[in-house]
Amino acid sequence: MVDALWDDAAFKKRVQALAKAKGLSMQAALELAGITPRYFSRAQEGRSTNLILNLARSLGVPPGELFGVEGAARRRAVAG
Repeated sequence: MVDALWDDAAFKKRVQALAKAKGLSMQAALELAGITPRYFSRAQEGRSTNLILNLARSLGVPPGELFGVEGAARRRAVAG
């Protein structure tokens, strides 16, 4: 069973969607965070704490948003 928080494809889609919402390409978002695409593409290293924090900061979102946690909570609160 795949842990939904660590689903690599879903994580990358969320990062891409958050970058797009900020008017950035995935490449530009990674550059802002000081992350190379090669490093990001490696799932194990690509989920380091520093990467998560830097990427979240560059996108202006809480780190949980990169995993869909913050957005899910917000959607439930609005729908509630």
